[in-house]
Amino acid sequence: MVIATTLREDGYPDDGEYSPVDSGPTRADSFEYVMYGKVYKLEGDDSGADSGRL
Repeated sequence: MVIATTLREDGYPDDGEYSPVDSGPTRADSFEYVMYGKVYKLEGDDSGADSGRL
């Protein structure tokens, strides 16, 4: 699972508009399923491990 603020490979923020002309590679290309949304709450222990629940 990856949580990212942009799908652009260079890390530059999206402008929020979809354009089919922009056919460059994105982070989504390496995944079979991609979702868009906001994370409202992240739960987990404070042990420093990479575990948590969205």
